[in-house]
Amino acid sequence: MLVNLNCPNCGAALPPQAKSNEIIACEYCSTSFRVPKSYTMPEPDMGDLMLGADFNQSPILGWEIQNEDKVRLIPGPTPELRVKCPSSDKVHYVLRSSGAFDNLDASVTIRFLEGKLEWVDVGLFWRYSQDLGGYGVFISEQSTYMLGFYEKTDKGELAWKKIIDLLHK
Repeated sequence: MLVNLNCPNCGAALPPQAKSNEIIACEYCSTSFRVPKSYTMPEPDMGDLMLGADFNQSPILGWEIQNEDKVRLIPGPTPELRVKCPSSDKVHYVLRSSGAFDNLDASVTIRFLEGKLEWVDVGLFWRYSQDLGGYGVFISEQSTYMLGFYEKTDKGELAWKKIIDLLHK
């Protein structure tokens, strides 16, 4: 069986350089989707991509940009979202999705460009709300990470609880 290499939303042809299992955005309708691993076999195990982030244009459909003054979109064949935050011990949020999903498969590439790298952490949080908390991972330049969750305390505040802390500073 041959799988059509077309956008699932508008039917436009995929670019010929699209790589297997890569998430791409349709250049005509901006829908984000995953290129099948195999061009000849369907992928029943992957499911449809419900939400992708296209950094080629603002607004990023399905996402709310937080701290807009610190965020810059770099369009191009490999679009980027760059964030420049002040030195502090606070969390600076960047993107927030528009909804909650039952299952999650997240893929990000993180590069640290400047600053005192021994003090820099980047995090990814899923199923997070300011009312209920949520799960997250912090990654450092030294290839260490911490996995945990925010949980609501009896006082109604969110407290960070570590699940795994591998050599995190």
